[in-house]
Amino acid sequence: MKVIPPVYIEDDVTLTGSTIGPNVSIHAGSTIERSELRDTIVGTGATVTGSKLTNSMIGDAAVVDGVHGQVNVSDHSVVKAQAAG
Repeated sequence: MKVIPPVYIEDDVTLTGSTIGPNVSIHAGSTIERSELRDTIVGTGATVTGSKLTNSMIGDAAVVDGVHGQVNVSDHSVVKAQAAG
């Protein structure tokens, strides 16, 4: 796991195999796995997996899986990238 300041990470956040920062805020209860986040805000209880996000906003309790680029996801939403084919 790599952290590039400045970042704000609240309590009860799980970070696994990820690069966080710069300019990232992650709110309580969120899980970030195998992802890269830059210039991004992650809401309370959100899950980001296998993603590379920049200039993004992830809402409370949202799930983002396999997304690359910029995305804005509202609270309680699920966004999963589909494999090409």
